[in-house]
Amino acid sequence: MSLLEIDLDEALLQEFHTEVVEIMDHLIDDFMTFEEQIDNLPQDLIDQVFRGLHTIKGNAGFVGLSNMSHLAHAMEDIFSAVRSGTLQIQINHIDSLFSGLDSLKKMLDDPINSNDIDISTLMAIYQAILNPSSQPKSTAAPANHPLLEQFLNSDDLIERIDLLQNIENKQLTECIPALWKYIETPFDDDPLNVILDSTIRELLKYKRDYIVEGLFHSSVNVQTLCAQLAGKYQLKSALQPLLAIIDQTTDTELLRASLKSVGELQEPDALKSLKQFALNDNPVLAATAVSALGLIQPEFTSLYESFTQLPELPALAMLDGMAKEKTDTTIAFIINHIHHPNSVIRRVIAAHIITINEPAITHLAQKLTKGNRDEKIMAANILAKINHQGVFPYLILATHEKDENIRFAAYEALGEISSCQTCYTCYDGIGDPSLSIRTLVLTYLEENICAVVTGKIRRDLQKDNEKAQRIREAMAHVATTKILDRITEYPELFEPIFEQIKQNSSVIILEQYKALLLQDNCKDLQQIWNNVQIKTIGSTTVHNQNILIVDDSATVLRITTNLLNKAGYTTFTAMNGRQGLKILSKQPIHIVITDMNMPEMNGIEMTREIKQNILLDKIPLIMHTTEQNENEKQAARHAGIDLFLTKPFKPQELLKNIETLLK
Repeated sequence: MSLLEIDLDEALLQEFHTEVVEIMDHLIDDFMTFEEQIDNLPQDLIDQVFRGLHTIKGNAGFVGLSNMSHLAHAMEDIFSAVRSGTLQIQINHIDSLFSGLDSLKKMLDDPINSNDIDISTLMAIYQAILNPSSQPKSTAAPANHPLLEQFLNSDDLIERIDLLQNIENKQLTECIPALWKYIETPFDDDPLNVILDSTIRELLKYKRDYIVEGLFHSSVNVQTLCAQLAGKYQLKSALQPLLAIIDQTTDTELLRASLKSVGELQEPDALKSLKQFALNDNPVLAATAVSALGLIQPEFTSLYESFTQLPELPALAMLDGMAKEKTDTTIAFIINHIHHPNSVIRRVIAAHIITINEPAITHLAQKLTKGNRDEKIMAANILAKINHQGVFPYLILATHEKDENIRFAAYEALGEISSCQTCYTCYDGIGDPSLSIRTLVLTYLEENICAVVTGKIRRDLQKDNEKAQRIREAMAHVATTKILDRITEYPELFEPIFEQIKQNSSVIILEQYKALLLQDNCKDLQQIWNNVQIKTIGSTTVHNQNILIVDDSATVLRITTNLLNKAGYTTFTAMNGRQGLKILSKQPIHIVITDMNMPEMNGIEMTREIKQNILLDKIPLIMHTTEQNENEKQAARHAGIDLFLTKPFKPQELLKNIETLLK
């Protein structure tokens, strides 16, 4: 009997609606209390819920809402079992009961169409709660199709494969239940298993009810196959069975398939289960859960915060799983922690991002444009290692940042990328307000000289403006002999350059420039040099100290090596802490200059290793870094760092500190 077939006055119907709404409001509160007290449920509350569901069942049946009455009855049976002590309610049961309340509310809001709402899945779940060994009865008629009979009776591999392909081509979906058992217990022949799997998947496209039914199958293999397809085909009725599997199964493959599918279904009801698995000890499951979460709720800040609190080993395992998952969500999650407070985790994050490569670029670009200062610097450093043409626009944009350290990191990254385009994109830095950035850019242009860039420098030097003055000032701090050698035919440019060199250059740089003037084609320039009255240059002091420079930036290594070599020191270079330790084991080193954030082994890790070695522990250590986080600096000091220099450092400052530490 439907609501349309009975004659109820308006007042009676309104009375029914009011009473049930009030009961359901109480049930929602009661279920929430159950969640909080799951291990010690109050008996009076259980009795109250039972009576409420009993009332809904009776009243709904009286007014002809049979679906509503049946569903309330099934929920009542569960609490009847709880009251009698034959069933202990679990947290996943509460989630399923909440889904039942949602369905009851939908029926109450639209009573005329309530009997059309499909409650078969919920009824099956409630039956499974009452009797865990139960499963839905197959809706298929006994399969006796000739092709299936031939398949079941054949022992010939080729014939069986042909028969399966015929069953698939004819879309004989009634054969699915009979084929389940071969998924449950695979054949000895791998090719036949592959064909069988493909055939069943294809048939399930045309009979998707079997997918939900398969989630209740006794075979984990069948459940896994159906879990893989439920999300793909957006079967909303599969949500609750999938959540039940997630709460109950211990099979990793089935769990992974179920987690992935509930994410694809994009139902908020799945958030609770997914968040629980997002920090799972199994990194593969954790990564799958995070990926699924991103499909439902792209911003899950609480999970980000929880991750930063994880101990080092589980955090590293979780990152490994996410990197292998390599979905848009897991990539975003990894990059969101680009400046993790733990330096080891931060190093591993950078390594994973570099391995992910091109798919990470857009996420890194967001950090480069919207992140905080440290995140922007880290993003620039990693983009340099990815070394892809697609990173240029983002790095160029970063060269316009107000913060000098971010601009330095952006130009440093551009210098690391081997491309003709790099010369042009770096060139704007030649007029940057920061002398350190101008020195960095000039060093790169000097080593990658080309006619186009030389022409631009010449034209800028011909102008009487601030940019020309900035270029000349930078030339006094880094010997740009290759650049000047290309513009010797414009002697009028050299007097202001020499004046700047006279005022600011070290003895070493003066010697470099004088060597250029000794060439036969530089007679005019020699006269200008003499007119400027630059004093006679003495010999360079040769030190007997070896300095190890450890930095993952080739540009910084070049600049620092040139500076120290010209100051008379012998230098050795390494791109990470592990390489640095190898050099320390073979060469006598008097001082180490190291970056903080590097691949394989960072500066703090290397420092700990040095200080734990009685043969090396007296070596002074300087850390030059863009890092401004005081906790990180404190960790470095605790490891054994003697002095911090902030990138970009001033050459004379570095030399002075080296002399002090070597005394």
